[in-house]
This record gives sequence, C-alpha cells and structure tokens, in this order.
Amino acid sequence: MRHKKIPDLSDFDLKLLRIFASVADAGGFSAAEVALNKSKSSISVDIASLEVRLGVKLCRRGRGGFALTAEGEQILSLARDLFENLENFRENASRVAMRLTGELVVAMDDNFPFAKRAELVNTIKSFHTEHPEVFLTIRTTSPERVAQMILDGTADVGVSACAPDIAGTKSYPLFQEPMVLCCGREHPLFLKSDSEIDAETLRSYDCIDIVTRQHSRCRGIIDQLNVRARAATMHARLILILTGAYIGFLPREFASEYIAKSQLKIVHEKDMSFTNVCSAIVRNEVSQSSSRELFLDLIRHRLTSLASPTRPNNVVRCQPDARARRSGSTALIAAE
Repeated sequence: MRHKKIPDLSDFDLKLLRIFASVADAGGFSAAEVALNKSKSSISVDIASLEVRLGVKLCRRGRGGFALTAEGEQILSLARDLFENLENFRENASRVAMRLTGELVVAMDDNFPFAKRAELVNTIKSFHTEHPEVFLTIRTTSPERVAQMILDGTADVGVSACAPDIAGTKSYPLFQEPMVLCCGREHPLFLKSDSEIDAETLRSYDCIDIVTRQHSRCRGIIDQLNVRARAATMHARLILILTGAYIGFLPREFASEYIAKSQLKIVHEKDMSFTNVCSAIVRNEVSQSSSRELFLDLIRHRLTSLASPTRPNNVVRCQPDARARRSGSTALIAAE
C-alpha cells in the first residue's frame, strides 16, 4: 500500500479506531463480535475502511490466525494515546463549564475527631484545587448549633455528631467514634481499679452531660449517672474533668493523649462506653447548590467508613433519683 497524507479525523474515523482497538484487545475478529455487538463480516469491513483511510495495513488474518502488522502496532499505540487525551480534554472541559463561584459555608462540630483530620484536610484541599473561585468559610461550634445553622440557612453543609433524624434535614453517616467515661488525676476514682467501682459509687460522683444523646445506649448510660454539669464540646468537658470534680465522656482517641500523661483515666470502658456517629447534614427543601452538592459528595467519598452505629450491650445498672440528680446548682459551659 502506498503511503499518503492522512485526512483530518472525523467522528467516523474515531469510531473505526475504537473498533480496531477492540479487535486488537480481543485478539481477533471472531473474539470481538460479542464486545462490539457486530458480525465478523461487518467488523472486517470497518477495519478495511480504516486501512484505506490511514493508508497502511493494520493486521493479518487468515489460517495463520490474527496478528497486527508493525504499522498496526504503532497505530494502536497512537490510538490509545488519542483516546486518553480525548478523555482528559472532556474532563477538563467539564471543569471549565461547571466553574463554581460564590461562598460555601461549612459548619463543623468542635468535637471533630483528630484521627479523621487528615482526611478532612485532603477533602478541603481537593475542593479548593478543583473550585478555587469558591470562597470557603469554616465555622466550628457545638453539635446542636451545627444543626441549627443548617436549619436557619447560615451554613450549607454541617459535619457533626448531631442527633439523627432532625426534622428539615438530611443526614449522611460518615464514621463512628468511641466515647469513654473518664476521670481526672485529682478525682477520687483515679487510684481505684474498676473492680472497686460499682454502680452506686459511680452515681455518687458528679457527671457531665454531653448534651447530644444520639441513641438509646448513650441515653441509658448517662441517665444512670449523677448529671450536675453540662458541656457541649470535648474541650469544655476536658476542662471540667481535669478539675477533679467531675467524671465525663470524651472521644477515646482525644483522651488518649491525656491518658498517656497520667492526667486522665478511663473508668469501666467495657460497660460505660458508647459510639457516636458523625454525619454530614444538609437542609431539606432548598434549591440545590452546585458547590454544596460537590462538597457533600467529596466529603462522603473521603470520610465514609460505616453503615450504622453499634448496638447497645451490657450496662452498669443503678437506679437514678431524678430529683436528686437535677437538684442543686448546675455548671454550664457552652459554645456557639
């Protein structure tokens, strides 16, 4: 075949090149029939047309079997490069077409786990790289305030261990976080072993309420304790616990640093622990925001690692006296 200048590529040429690549991948005309949903004779016509368009022999077929020519190998390599470049162009053009502007407000629970911060950093980095013209505002606050910001429209996306099924919102579970009961080094329980601490002993000490009680196990445990203070965030609870005047619940991973320094101790981890679920939440019944939807998809993809919270197991039992538990002064530490 005499070589000639190849004409400008058309959609039909791209179609023929894709058929040729499929035949090469399958190892022959017959093997490519199913993948292409075409008969062998129709495939043969297409390959012959491509050979005429390119001016080279692409393959040999016959009794000796199917084989690419040297030119066919080179054309196949060039075709694959072309397909990859076309896909890259499509993706990049799509980004240009959907270029986002405006502001995106993300409200985050102040209790966000340290162990998940690397994934969060990568999520925000990816979002900024893809949508650099979006003005991103991050606000940290208490779990109940995150939900309120979503409901009143002052935030677009929330990331929080909020109570599930808040009316007017949609929630998407992301991951779980174990919560453990702790006391500080100055607390009378610090030097006692778990075997020396029974239910009545626990109830004799003031406890900090965590405000957001997600499920029955959490509620069942806290309702048995002598709640005499309230703190919405883990840092606020830590302050109260370190005074030695209160016991309270902290994320296990957050508490581990203080446990290693002998500033905190976990009390009855097996029986007095529960798991919180951190979710992404958005408001129902609002017009969809492209930046909101894209950030939501990104954070769900990067952070999702669970299906549902753990179910309750054995709990240390005691009979709370509601009047005694609620009487007297109550300490209060709250964050916006």
